Amino acid sequence: KFYRMHKKSDIQEVLINNLRQLLRATNMTRYELHERSGVSERMLAFIFARERIPTISLAEKLAKAFDLEGWQLLVPNLSAELAKQGKLASLTKNYSTASASGREYIDRVAEHEAGYIKSTK
Repeated sequence: KFYRMHKKSDIQEVLINNLRQLLRATNMTRYELHERSGVSERMLAFIFARERIPTISLAEKLAKAFDLEGWQLLVPNLSAELAKQGKLASLTKNYSTASASGREYIDRVAEHEAGYIKSTK
């Protein structure tokens, strides 16, 4: 049971962090998020206070306020720029439809680029 609770907590943190980042990147307030998503201000307060874990349908409503799909809010360290450009969905689709050797190549390139970025910081 602890494992399940711990994993939910991790997912909840990812979702909250991504919502905060998207709110900052779009200069959207929580009230505007409420208006665009249809999620009550009270529920948003509960979510951000970690008192409620959003359902899948709630996550989808919140994502739509940013023109995203619900699953994208669960991607750790979601880049607002990547999400806004629609690149995440495109990358995911391309990766999932690539051959095994194509996926291996994509993995190598991604690891190389991530390593390069870390070394320049």
